[in-house]
Amino acid sequence: PPLRRGLRGSGRGGGRAATPVRAGVGPAGGAAGSVSPATVMLPSLAQELEGHAPTPDRILAASRAAARRDCAPMDDVRSTAPYRRLTLQRLLKTLVGELANGSR
Repeated sequence: PPLRRGLRGSGRGGGRAATPVRAGVGPAGGAAGSVSPATVMLPSLAQELEGHAPTPDRILAASRAAARRDCAPMDDVRSTAPYRRLTLQRLLKTLVGELANGSR
């Protein structure tokens, strides 16, 4: 699973109940099509997420980084390059956000 979870307060003594703690995203990866001449890997997405808690700000930054650095969209009759880049960013933000929240 992409999230490593631990338990806080489950040791002896304190009488506190165990609560899940998100330690951060483990090894991550992604790829995208239609944003470059060929399908591309998204290493910036992984670099921005790994080892950090998947907060909304972190997910947005990772999505932006992947859309800016990892793809080279072209204008053609179906779409413009800026539109493809923006669409990739929005799709990544939504997908990673849902994965982080356990929605998928």
